[in-house]
Parts: sequence; C-alpha cells; structure tokens
Amino acid sequence: MTSSKTLLPIDYYRLPFCQPPNGPKKDNENLGEFLAGDRIESSPYLLKMKTEMYCEQVCIANLGKGEEIGMKPNRVVQAIRKEYHNNWIVDNVPAASKLEDDSSITTQYWQGFPVRFIGDDHISYINNHVNIEILYHPVDAPRDDTKKYRIVRFTVEPFSIRHDFEGIDYVEMAQDVDGFPLPQKWANIVKPILSCDPTVGDDKRGHTTWEMVNEIGREPQPASGQVLFTYDVHWEASDIKWTNRWDIFLSMDNAIPAKVHLLCIADSLVIVCVLSAIIITILVRNLRKDLIGYKRLAADEEHGSELEEKGWKAVHADVFRPPTYSPPLLSVACGTGAQLLCTTFWIIIFSFMGFLSPARRGALLLTGLMFYALMGPVNGYVTSRLYKTFEGKAWQNATLGTALGFPGICFISFFDLGFDCLGEWKH
Repeated sequence: MTSSKTLLPIDYYRLPFCQPPNGPKKDNENLGEFLAGDRIESSPYLLKMKTEMYCEQVCIANLGKGEEIGMKPNRVVQAIRKEYHNNWIVDNVPAASKLEDDSSITTQYWQGFPVRFIGDDHISYINNHVNIEILYHPVDAPRDDTKKYRIVRFTVEPFSIRHDFEGIDYVEMAQDVDGFPLPQKWANIVKPILSCDPTVGDDKRGHTTWEMVNEIGREPQPASGQVLFTYDVHWEASDIKWTNRWDIFLSMDNAIPAKVHLLCIADSLVIVCVLSAIIITILVRNLRKDLIGYKRLAADEEHGSELEEKGWKAVHADVFRPPTYSPPLLSVACGTGAQLLCTTFWIIIFSFMGFLSPARRGALLLTGLMFYALMGPVNGYVTSRLYKTFEGKAWQNATLGTALGFPGICFISFFDLGFDCLGEWKH
C-alpha cells in the first residue's frame, strides 16, 4: 500500500484486512524489489479464468473501534486519512483504478485504487467491495487443442456497501470439479443489493453498479466494526496483444495531452532564448569596453601599465590553483560525480535498448547498483588523478573517502529512514 501524502509504503496485511486461509505467501523477489520495498504477497480473492463471479464473499473482518472525538482512530481510519492506495497485480499486470460518481467515470493507470473515501460528514468509509474487470487475449497454440489466454489488462472499481448480514457458525471449504477452491460463504446478507441476491439468476442480477450501491436506503460502510468484504469478477476478450499490455501504463493513458508537452517545450525555449539574449548583451557590452580600452592602450603606451584588469580576467587563472582547504574532499566529490554520471549513462542506454522493462520489477534499481559497482574504477581514477594534481600527501584519506563516502552517506540516510518507517505503524 502506498500514499502520495506520506510517501511511506506499508504492508497490506499490517491492517486488519482479509487474509488467505493459510496465511499470505510471499513471492520470491530480487534484490531490486527488496530494496525498493516491493512485497508481492498472495491474496484471499479467488479468480478462475473466464469464470464470472457475483458478490463473492471474502471474509468478515473486524476493523476496530469507531471514530470518536478525542479518541485515537483505528489503523484503517489512519490509513484512510493518509490517503493510502492498494496496489494489486494479476499476472504481473498492475491494477488500474476505475472511479465512478453520478456524473462521470474516471480510469487511472497509476497509484492503484483507494482504500477509502471520506464523506461529507467527515467520517471515514471503507471500500469493502470491488469489481474486478480482467481483459484477456487468446494465445495461438497450434500444437495443443487446449485454448490458452493471457491477461492484458486489470481494472478494479471499488465500492463502499454497508452489508446487513448474519454470520455463519460453520464455513465450508469447497472445490469445483477441477479441484479449484471456491469462494467461501461467511454470512447471510439481509436485504442485499441486486448483485448480491442469490435468489436472482446471474443473467438478471448482473455485476455491481454505482446505481445499485447508491439506491435509496443504502449507506456506505464505515471503517470500523465488523465488515463483510465482497467482490465481483468480470472477464472480457480484448484485441490488445500481450506484448502491448504495458503501453497504456507507460503513456498513463495520455493523462497529460501532447499539447501540454509542446507548451512546456515552447516555454523552455523562450526562457533559454531570453536568458541567452541577456547574456549576449552583457558580453557584447563588456567586449566593447575592452576594445575601447585596448585602443587607448595602443594610442598611449606610456600609461599602458595603468590598465586595470577587472571581473573574470582578474581571476581567470585561479581555476588552475589547488584548493587551500581539504583537497581530498574535492577529489572524492569529483570522482563520485564521475561514477554516478557513468552509471546514469549506462542505465539510460540499457533502458533505451529495452532491457529495463517495467514488467521486470526491481530491474532498474538492481541494474543501477550493478553499474555503480562496475564504475568504481572511474571513481578511483578521477579521484587519484585530481589528488595527485593537487600534490596531496594523505592518499589514505582520499582512498577511504572514495570507497566509503557516498555509500556511507546513503547507508546512514536509509538506516535512519528505516527506523522512522518502523515506528510509523508500530503502535
């Protein structure tokens, strides 16, 4: 779960949400995913290929005490007020968010989907129902009669539904004819919405809609007490090919129109032109003064020594003088900068060649660490070359600074941030 407000990710299961029957299982992750804080865990939501599901029950969760003035809210309410979003994936495709109201439908392909919303009464409500819409594309399999499909898009539309229900004492574990586990029934819903009414056929009740949720007499679910979590699943064939399934995420569905990019480029060009004109004007004026001074010098050789150098001409040779204070620090800074520059260059090259696809989670960070280590000789060469030019004697300090300077600063910073993150949700 991530938040654009706190920028601090938290584990989904740190909150009292539904868990799989045998507990969540973590997926194997590479070093890049681990350092980036990506934790892929299993979910209690069951999906079966091309099988429509209507208001299936996940579990009954106790979210904690209700909101009261002067009292500390429960963890779910805290997450809601900090604007946390769920980040789900299916077949390595991240979830898009579909938000609907009485006037519009908005689909976003970044930041996941919200856990909540805050009503006009300033009470936090939980999105305890989701519509899961999955687009799939058939795969050509000439040597096999079995039809195969690949998932190319995954959209989640969250709703808040206050289910009036009566819990069931015994929850039966069931499987279908293929041995696939079936969703469990946790409660009998009293006065259900149309999509949750088992007495109505699937062809008549349909999937949950905004109109069903907001019909007269229906209320959203507060983020407290006993809450029944439910979900719908809708499958739809698509012409999108598997190789193009990430295109809409990379373009963010053209959330920023091309016209905006052109305007930004035009603004940048105008600023560059204006600043260039100002600099050229100043340089031309100074050059004219210098030419006039040199002409006077040629006309009056007796007073030539009285011509005083000003501005950059008086200090133009200072750039070749070694620093007075801490030459190793400047050498290490230049060497580290050269190392980071080379690392960035190779990352851009590999990204341009398509090796760092967003589908390969953690690959960007892992590649950056690899190239940073490989570019260590560049750091050592630049640092030693400059330090020798400065005629430095304490080469041991320069060596330690090269090896431990930048990594040490990063380690201390992330170590401190790690403790802050641990303390954020400890209570």
